[in-house]
Amino acid sequence: MEMNVQTPIVNSHYSTFK
Repeated sequence: MEMNVQTPIVNSHYSTFK
C-alpha cells in the first residue's frame, strides 16, 4: 500500500494492519 496519500480509508486499514 502507498503511504504517500493519507486517506481516512487507508488510515483505517493501516490501523487494523498494525
